[in-house]
Amino acid sequence: MGAAEPWAWPTEDVLGMARWVKEAVLSKAIPGEVIRLVGYSAGGVLALEAARMLAAEGYDVAPVILLDTLAPIPVHKRGLLSSAKASTSVALVPSK
Repeated sequence: MGAAEPWAWPTEDVLGMARWVKEAVLSKAIPGEVIRLVGYSAGGVLALEAARMLAAEGYDVAPVILLDTLAPIPVHKRGLLSSAKASTSVALVPSK
């Protein structure tokens, strides 16, 4: 048997990744409960964007906890970022 294919994001677009995270969160969320997100490293950016999307759709979202995440920079300065890919982690934290 060959080696299993490594897992990969369904898209390389950050907004697409955040939408994927949002859908994953909604698949585990308990209706009526506050949604809590934690993002580590580059996953913090995805957690922030997923939280923004969820809040825009009317979900109750707690402040996002960021671990070792750089603060997002204004759009006009994004050209300063490296195009190198970073590993990402986003964790769902149960409220109880």
